[in-house]
Amino acid sequence: MSVLVLMARFEAAQGLPTCDLGAAKSSAAQDLLEQAMAQLDLAPWVPEKDPRGKPLARDGWHISKSHCRDCLAVAIARDPLGVDVEPIRLARVAGWHRVISKSESALLGEVDALAFTRLWTAKESALKIAGQGITELSKCRLTGPVEPDRLRLTHGQHSRLAQQHITEHHVISVCSVGSQEVKWQWQRDRD
Repeated sequence: MSVLVLMARFEAAQGLPTCDLGAAKSSAAQDLLEQAMAQLDLAPWVPEKDPRGKPLARDGWHISKSHCRDCLAVAIARDPLGVDVEPIRLARVAGWHRVISKSESALLGEVDALAFTRLWTAKESALKIAGQGITELSKCRLTGPVEPDRLRLTHGQHSRLAQQHITEHHVISVCSVGSQEVKWQWQRDRD
């Protein structure tokens, strides 16, 4: 079984108050998830969440959603997974040097905006499998050579493979339990 990842551009409605932006992104991500479910001939559902906010599996299907200021990504598979999307930029967090260890820097080489965003999204997607947040970033480590579309990580006792789709402006990473084929699919704007 493979992982299906749907991605789409997000553009906020003209004049949308900032306080409503999060809800608009969440709604758009749910719509995108329902498109993924339809492709798999699944009846659409709104995922329930555990106390930490991790979406619960339903009928053996696991999902993950992510959004940034102008992009959405959702993933669905039979195994636990996590997805993250971010714009390519170095200034992702204050104190980013605490996110990247010396051994990770050696594997990454020059830590430019793309390398940083690749590592950040890979770690975020791996942490989502465990239902952990960014407080665990320092416990999730790059452990293998950097490949053009994947990074190998460990989080606790678990080895993870983050498969990545890199565009001119974004990095989308997905981690799943086991190494599965990923079907990346951009959804075009609807009329």
